[in-house]
Amino acid sequence: MVWSSIARAFSEQPPRFVFDGDVEPEVRRLIKEAEDFLILVSPYNDFWINLKDELRDTIGRKVSVTIVCRVGENDKDVKWLEQEGADVLPIERLHSKLYMNESVALVTSMNLVESSAKNSKEIGVRFDASESEHEELRGYVEKLIGRSRPTRKRPASPPPRATRVNPPTHRGGYCIRCGIGIAYDIENPFCEKDAATWSSYGNEEYGENYCHAVKHPYPTSKKRPVCPTHYRRRRS
Repeated sequence: MVWSSIARAFSEQPPRFVFDGDVEPEVRRLIKEAEDFLILVSPYNDFWINLKDELRDTIGRKVSVTIVCRVGENDKDVKWLEQEGADVLPIERLHSKLYMNESVALVTSMNLVESSAKNSKEIGVRFDASESEHEELRGYVEKLIGRSRPTRKRPASPPPRATRVNPPTHRGGYCIRCGIGIAYDIENPFCEKDAATWSSYGNEEYGENYCHAVKHPYPTSKKRPVCPTHYRRRRS
């Protein structure tokens, strides 16, 4: 299972601090190493060349990229990122800065602003050794996304069925274990076969393979069947 594999890969180490000039390379490394999803929580944004290159390459590798930003700020670069293929989720009064992929999370004082990355005194804490800490940060991001005001979606992404306000009664979802198309139902996000297997153990935290809303690899579970990018659909 994807999530189980990630958890096994973690070493038991405490969170690691990064300071000043080491923060910016840490953010770019996190972006470069993303394989399934990338979430950028940055109120203010002024992208520099190396960062744009990393973001463009990551989107080109079909990684699901989401940026959570502050309402009314950073229009130029945020719109550029949306045109490249990312989802943009503005939030009122956002001040948090958090960058994460499927295996690493970085909580930091740094916005994605070139002057901050190059000149400011910054600090960050990297979490890559504790499944529970990574899961807690993931839950925080989901709450942020639930309060966001998504910008207009691109015609080709997400697929039309993923943008419906009311969950469809026939198909429209995917089994979080095998990825087969099923009815969209966050209370029962399994196909019939895998539902029977899951019920034998009944562990809501057990790691699964796919987002229930759209079929792409993501470390989900019965408790959290939808990836952060499509969390708003889960709440509809």
